[in-house]
Amino acid sequence: RGVFLSESQGLCVWCNEEDHLRFVARQHGAVDLKRLWSNLVEALAAVGQGGSFARSDRLGYLTACPTRLGAAMRATVALRLPLLAAATDLPALCASMDLQVSQEVGPSGSLWGVSSGEGLGVSEVDLLNNVIEGCRRLVSLEARLEAGAAIFDATPGLGDEAAPGFPSRTAPATLPDLGQHCSVAAQVLRAEPQLYARLRRRATGAGVPL
Repeated sequence: RGVFLSESQGLCVWCNEEDHLRFVARQHGAVDLKRLWSNLVEALAAVGQGGSFARSDRLGYLTACPTRLGAAMRATVALRLPLLAAATDLPALCASMDLQVSQEVGPSGSLWGVSSGEGLGVSEVDLLNNVIEGCRRLVSLEARLEAGAAIFDATPGLGDEAAPGFPSRTAPATLPDLGQHCSVAAQVLRAEPQLYARLRRRATGAGVPL
């Protein structure tokens, strides 16, 4: 195992840590994802002169971690979102935008690492653009909360659209994907999916569906 670190410390390459090679471009302060991507492309082109990377015509680039399969890339931006994290289910909100989020607590407070989702069937450009647009939306919501404004219209299930995965007016014939739902009902249905088929047609004495 080993690590190559550039003189500017903005680019490093991990050797034989999970994958044979992992390229990491980073920037502190105001992050320019497009510039970081350009740095990575240059580094990949230089290393690629000595050989090719494992790739499948059907799946894309092959990686040790299944979540990176395809585009073989993950973009992460660290944000401070204290009001938004307190007012919403931040992981569910990010999941509705095809993003992942993790919390890191440091000496200067809590940071949220907002990352791109799975790379299978998605291009690198689409991954980067989704992170850029998602972070822009999260920062906008945080600014609205700082100004004392409500954000119900931007919260999954509270605006004009229903929460992702489950229609609000009908019960589908098969159980929808409840991966983005955190309620007790969702936990029970995930554990015992056969309950859905038994209960979806239940109604009150007046014929109102449950």
